Amino acid sequence: MPTQLNSSLSSLCHNTVPSRQKAPLPTSPQAAFQESPEKSAPKPINLPSHTRTLVTPRIPTAIYCRVSTTHPHQQDSLENQITHYQDFMKNNPQYSLAKIYYDFGISGYKEERPGFSQMLKDAQDGHFRQIITKSITRFARNTDTILKTTRQLRTLEIDVYFELQKIHTLSQEGELLLTLYAAFGQAESETSRWLTQASRQRKYEKGQPIQQLHRCLGYRKSQEGVLLPDENARLVQEIFQMAADGWCVAEITRYLNESQITTQNGKRFTRSTVSRILHNHAYKGDYICQRYYVNSQRKLVRNKGEKQMYYIRHDHVALVSEELWEKAQQNPKQLAGSPVKKTISGKKITDFSSSIALQPVPALTSSNYPYKDRIFCKYCGSHLRRIIARNRSVWWICNGLSRKGKAFCTGVRIPDEKLYPLRNLNCPAYIGKENINGKETYGYSPKPDKFRRETVR
Repeated sequence: MPTQLNSSLSSLCHNTVPSRQKAPLPTSPQAAFQESPEKSAPKPINLPSHTRTLVTPRIPTAIYCRVSTTHPHQQDSLENQITHYQDFMKNNPQYSLAKIYYDFGISGYKEERPGFSQMLKDAQDGHFRQIITKSITRFARNTDTILKTTRQLRTLEIDVYFELQKIHTLSQEGELLLTLYAAFGQAESETSRWLTQASRQRKYEKGQPIQQLHRCLGYRKSQEGVLLPDENARLVQEIFQMAADGWCVAEITRYLNESQITTQNGKRFTRSTVSRILHNHAYKGDYICQRYYVNSQRKLVRNKGEKQMYYIRHDHVALVSEELWEKAQQNPKQLAGSPVKKTISGKKITDFSSSIALQPVPALTSSNYPYKDRIFCKYCGSHLRRIIARNRSVWWICNGLSRKGKAFCTGVRIPDEKLYPLRNLNCPAYIGKENINGKETYGYSPKPDKFRRETVR
C-alpha cells in the first residue's frame, strides 16, 4: 500500500504540470491593457514600512526680516513678518526651518547689522541651503551690498529667494533681475531721502524745528505734543549751578555717581554726558537746527559748516536762565586749559597769564600719536585715552577708571613721553605700572593681566 502511494505521487508531479507557451509581446503598453483589462491594475505589494515611500529630504531654510526704525508700528511689522514665515514654513513640508534672523531699527544701507552678519556667518558654517526674505529692500538698500552678498552666497551654493519679486538668485536670469530691481529700489530710496531733507530744510527756514528734545534729561512731551519739564528738571538746574560755582566736569560726574543718581535711561553719568548737558542750548529755551546731519555714508555727524544751521530763540520752556547758562560756560575749568576771557571796562581781553611759554599740544591724530588706538590698560583691558593737564602736559589714563571709578579698575596713568618707544609698535600693548626698588616703572605686554581683570570689580 505505501508503495502504490509513492508511485502515484511521482506520476502526479511529472505528468500533471502543463508546459508553458510563450505569449506574443504586445506592441505597446496600451495594447497590453486592452488585451487583459481585468489585469490592468497590478495588486499592491505589502512592503515594509521603511520602503513604502521615497521621502524627499527637506531643504534647510533661513528667514531674514528687517525694519528700519524703532517706531511701534514698525515693531508690529517685524512681528507680522516673523509670524508669516513661521506659518509659511509649517505649511511647506519641503522646507525645514533653520533659523529666523532679524534686525530691528537698522537701516538697510548698513552692512554691519547683527542679524544680517550672523546669518552670513552661519551660511559659511553650512547651517542652511536657502534664504527666504520678503523683498530686495528688506535684504539691503544698497545695490553693491545686495550683489556682493548674493554672489558670496552663490559660491556657497545657497539660494536667496525674494518673495515679492519672485527671484531666485541661483537661476540664470536671477542676477540680472536682481540688479535691475536693486537699482530701482536704491533710486527710489534716494529720492525719498532727498524729499524728506528738502521738507525739513523748508521748515527750518520758517522757524519750525524738527526736534527730539523729549529725549533730553529734564524734558518730557505731553499727549498734545507740548514739551514740558519733568521730574529731572531740578537735577539739570543743580548741574548748571555746580558748574557756575566752579565745579569741573569730572567733579560733577563723580558727585552724581557717588550719590547714585542716574540718567533718564537708568545709566551712570559719564563726563561726556555731563559735558553735553552743560553745552546744550536747549536748556535755556533755544534750539539750533541741523547741529548734526546725515552724510552721504548715512552716518550722523556733527555739522562743522557743511550745512546751514538755524538758531531759534525762545523755542520752548527753559530749565535754566540765560545768566546761569552763560556763567556755567565761563567756568575756567570747563575750558580745559584754554585762555580765560575777562571783561574790563566793557572790553573783552584775553588773559594768557596761565599759558605763557607753553607749547601747543599736537592734534590727536595717528601721525602725531601712532600708538593711540593700540594702547590699553593691563588690568581691565580698557583703552587709554589722552588728557591734557593745566600745564599742557599730555597723559594717557585708563578709560575704565575714568568712566566707572576705582571700584571697576585701579587703572593706570602714564605720561606721553614714556610711550615714545611704542611709536613703531604694530601690535596691541597693555600698559601696566609696578614699584621696583621704590621707583615707579612702566611696562607693557601683548596680553592683558587676566587675573587682575577678573578680580577687579
